[in-house]
Amino acid sequence: MNPPHLPPKRWPKVVFALLLALPMAGLAWLASRNLFLSNLHAHLVSKALIAISRGHLEFIGFSYPPFPFLLTAVHPTTLTPSLWAALASGVLLWTLWEQLSDIEVPVILRAALVLVFVAPAPTAFLLTQSLNGAFSLMFYALAWRSFLRFIKERLTWAGFNGGLWLGIAFFFNVYALFWGILYAASTFLLYRLYHTAKQREERQTVWAMGFILIFPPLLTFSAWSYLSWIFTGSPLQFLKDPSGPIYAFFRPNAASTYTLWQAAKLTAVDLFRLPVVWVAGILCALDSWIWGAVYALIIVGITLMRSWGFVYPEALAQGTFMIMVLMALPTRLTRPRRILLALAVVLQAILVVLMPSRTPEVRAWQNALTADHPAVQDQLEEAIAQQLAKAPRHSILADDRNAYRFIARGHTAEPYLLPMDATYTTAVVNPQEYVSYVLVAEKQTPGEPLGTRYAYQAPPGFVLSATWPGWRLYRRKDAPPLLSLSAP
Repeated sequence: MNPPHLPPKRWPKVVFALLLALPMAGLAWLASRNLFLSNLHAHLVSKALIAISRGHLEFIGFSYPPFPFLLTAVHPTTLTPSLWAALASGVLLWTLWEQLSDIEVPVILRAALVLVFVAPAPTAFLLTQSLNGAFSLMFYALAWRSFLRFIKERLTWAGFNGGLWLGIAFFFNVYALFWGILYAASTFLLYRLYHTAKQREERQTVWAMGFILIFPPLLTFSAWSYLSWIFTGSPLQFLKDPSGPIYAFFRPNAASTYTLWQAAKLTAVDLFRLPVVWVAGILCALDSWIWGAVYALIIVGITLMRSWGFVYPEALAQGTFMIMVLMALPTRLTRPRRILLALAVVLQAILVVLMPSRTPEVRAWQNALTADHPAVQDQLEEAIAQQLAKAPRHSILADDRNAYRFIARGHTAEPYLLPMDATYTTAVVNPQEYVSYVLVAEKQTPGEPLGTRYAYQAPPGFVLSATWPGWRLYRRKDAPPLLSLSAP
């Protein structure tokens, strides 16, 4: 029996996607060499290490989204999530290139469009330092490409693929549910542009097409909610984690949220940085006002989500706008329109240089790429994590909701006694009987009992062993010190 293999025409595409992933993997390696570790990836690595150290993958629990944790658990190092993100970015860039190849523009302009898509610091950061975001954008692009074929060519299998991509995307980001609804709504607009829907049969086709798109993400959302209800008693418990993207939606007082006006200004700033989106959107709208209505739905949708407390980051918003508009460009562009698009590419490249990212973590990542040595804060965190990793098993009482960066940088969860351990609750009340050290963050996390008790006072029988910005390490009086008061 012959081994399974890809058709001959697919191999060049696979190789091309891998080649496009290499620059992103290079950026990830450069940042890692200077000890940069994004908060999201530290969280993923920490969860994976905890599950492996306890010998139970289910200790990941109903952490949402689940697929990024599972991918990281394959080989939980601080570089692993970035390599997965780079691979997803390669597929994303290949998808964008393939879609642009259907447009009658010079190859140079097509390459420039792909380059200007990935050039902004927020987008490059997302494609290397956000496994969730990179896979989300990849699936949005795959779904959008299938959706366009679904609309223009009436290919039912393409519509099914689009819905399937969005269904899988839900396990990387909750916003896939929103995009499923938006795609389904767009069906009723765009179908009229490419086909007549006067007869009853045609109207039924439109409804069926919309249902095919929305069904997979709704199914995955319902299935995960049901499992959450069975095991936690709350169907939406997985969305209420303080580190989740929509925590503020459920608890508006727990995090800063935007008013509708503030959210609109934030979206306007995102769009101001993307002249290619303005020009490409206008070119689409000139062909038909219906495309203008679809893009208005996208802009209004992201703005409303932000005003409701959903965290739709700068990088994800800019990447989404670029994908949706570039992949829907008209097939035929006149020479003046090509020139206008090329000028927009040049203007956006200038804005990339002149307008730095608003996000502090993105700016820190840029510094890590260009610096000769790691930042002082990263060096300190790395040194402390390595020292804590040498402690005996379950000897440090901590909460992984705030100590996750030390677990990830130390490459082990063995020294820590954490909330998923059976003795954690009693250890918080009487740590002297269970642990030798207590690691506490001065900034308390909602629902965390450890910081509430010991953020500013030592547990009974313990003394302050070391402090550094934002943290305190207490030592039981008979235990050897792990760190000095002047932390490394």
